[in-house]
Amino acid sequence: MRESGKMEERAFRWFYVYIVLAVLLLSAPYWLWWLKP
Repeated sequence: MRESGKMEERAFRWFYVYIVLAVLLLSAPYWLWWLKP
């Protein structure tokens, strides 16, 4: 049970990391366009 709990926590942590990366990739063009003169 404890091992499965650790696996779930690790998976959730990776899932959160992937969400942050996805948001950064989606917002990248907007930031580049906004920073471009």
